[in-house]
Amino acid sequence: MTDLAKFLDEKGIKKAIVIDDMFDQGPSQTDIIDDNWSIFFDELNEPANASTEELISDNYHEYHNTDIDQLIRSQSFITTLWNLRKQNPILERLFREYEITWNREREFLDGLVQALSKLGVTCTKRGRVGEPIASDTDLIFMDLFLDSQQLLDGIGSSTKLVRRLVQNRKKSPPLVVLMSRSSQLMSLRDKFRDEAGLLASTYRVVAKDDLSRPTRLEAILKRLAKFYDDSKQVARFVHAWDKGLNRARKAFVSDLRRLDLSDLGQIQDLLLEFEGQALGEYIIDIADRILQHEVEGESNIIEAAFGLNSITSDKYAAPHLTGSPNLQELVRRTMFLHNERLKLSQIEGQVSLQFGDILNWKDKETGDFGNVVSLVITPTCDLVRKDTGNVTLLFGTLNDLVPDSWSYKPGPVKTVVIKRDNEGQHKWIKWDLKNVKTVETDELGELIWERDELKRIGRLREIYALEIQRKYLEHFGRMGQLATLPASFPVLVSLFYVDLEGKISKLSEEDVKAVRYVGRGQKPESVTRLVLTEESCDAIERDLMDLDYRKIYAAAQKNFRTAISNRELLRLFESGQFRLSGKIYKKDKAIYAAINLNGEYVEGMAVSGDERKAAILINVKDINTEN
Repeated sequence: MTDLAKFLDEKGIKKAIVIDDMFDQGPSQTDIIDDNWSIFFDELNEPANASTEELISDNYHEYHNTDIDQLIRSQSFITTLWNLRKQNPILERLFREYEITWNREREFLDGLVQALSKLGVTCTKRGRVGEPIASDTDLIFMDLFLDSQQLLDGIGSSTKLVRRLVQNRKKSPPLVVLMSRSSQLMSLRDKFRDEAGLLASTYRVVAKDDLSRPTRLEAILKRLAKFYDDSKQVARFVHAWDKGLNRARKAFVSDLRRLDLSDLGQIQDLLLEFEGQALGEYIIDIADRILQHEVEGESNIIEAAFGLNSITSDKYAAPHLTGSPNLQELVRRTMFLHNERLKLSQIEGQVSLQFGDILNWKDKETGDFGNVVSLVITPTCDLVRKDTGNVTLLFGTLNDLVPDSWSYKPGPVKTVVIKRDNEGQHKWIKWDLKNVKTVETDELGELIWERDELKRIGRLREIYALEIQRKYLEHFGRMGQLATLPASFPVLVSLFYVDLEGKISKLSEEDVKAVRYVGRGQKPESVTRLVLTEESCDAIERDLMDLDYRKIYAAAQKNFRTAISNRELLRLFESGQFRLSGKIYKKDKAIYAAINLNGEYVEGMAVSGDERKAAILINVKDINTEN
């Protein structure tokens, strides 16, 4: 505890605020359910309870002159009843459910405030209303719903409070921990993050029951503090882009305004008439490059990017949320034009093909668009000028995108990720450099807009289309485009140990959701890593600590005790550096784990060799979330 307090102080985390509606002086109109109001007013109508009505009217003079619907929406009326509740059993019953919740939550919240104070963090408390949050607050604990009924209006109030503070702290944002007892916490976590304008690295989500454990609170604070400096670098980078895009946009729009109709006419007459390209499409191409040039000139973005260089892979944290971001979707966007952009190459609803267009062929047997695709590799200038009566097509096949297909090896020639409009699943294309055909332009047009046997599903950006064209011409090389980002795929992780009889026994009843990242190492071959969330790492550590090593197979006991004492396995899990290549993970003669990728370790199954000696057995199974 002392070490953590010192660490928080070193990182500049000195002021915190806990925001929860249970810090209010009483309930609001959203805290009392309609059924309780109905019961309350039914009781007041009974002759025996006339004294209760008299008590209310004496303290709330507008009682008899106000409709019930107006009364239950009046905060002053609710506050009056709350203050009188100890004097009357009917009023006590009205607020009984709220008071039960209030007492439970205040015990938890007061404990949280005390725990933060013991860590040397100055902690203030705030309800739905109160003093403005201090602009130098370093740490915010925020209740998801600012009402006891947990209505969606409550999350709106929560996000507004946090957003107001974050807007003034974009270069040095506070750390935010979102908490709740609601089952909706995990489903609303992303909505809260995005609406409040939070960075993923400065944001944590935790159930109140979980947060009440001292070790959980300490783990969250330690992780947030450990990477706070790196999070600030990310915040500065995002802020620089936010501001830089605005400045670049203004300069860019100013340049566009200078284009007179006469300029556009000259471009059309002296260039595009010969090129055969539409003016609107050409100007979009020019605008893309001008805007990119303006952004590249933003010195603040460049300086902020330098700051990201200090973030190194040997110290990064386990992700808080699995599978975010979807890196393969980012890759797709870098490689393809937006489909809305393609409308500019349609003339009266008919597709005007261009270099880089990807066409999908209909399967003659099923009548559906199948897995055969073609890439237009005829130069755009020849297509738009109609200098050729034929279009050259390179053929390939669509395949499901799975971890093993995300390879950095030079072959096969492929497009690593694509989506068709009618499905959400990512695919990849394997190009066959020997399968090239020419099709008459008129015949191709007939196939597309008359017979509906062919459709355009995307257009590669020029540099990626050129790469494939050049490979077809046997000029290999990446042409200087951005290296492809790693990809992330969701997996399910099951943990086992080997019992005294040499058979597999499950370590934990619940499987763990995780992510397998596929990238490349020093050589082009693929490197696959298993990345678990903080919560999963904590759960695994608890299970390992709770397991009596005397129940483990004799030859594995030493390895298990070594793994527990030096935390080697947990270090690899937490840092996201656990490689899935190979069957056995060893280090310094200790056998830490046996890995089964997309196989099946089954409880009761006998194992032998190094598997029997491993501290734990790990089963990693790919799961498809895109269907």
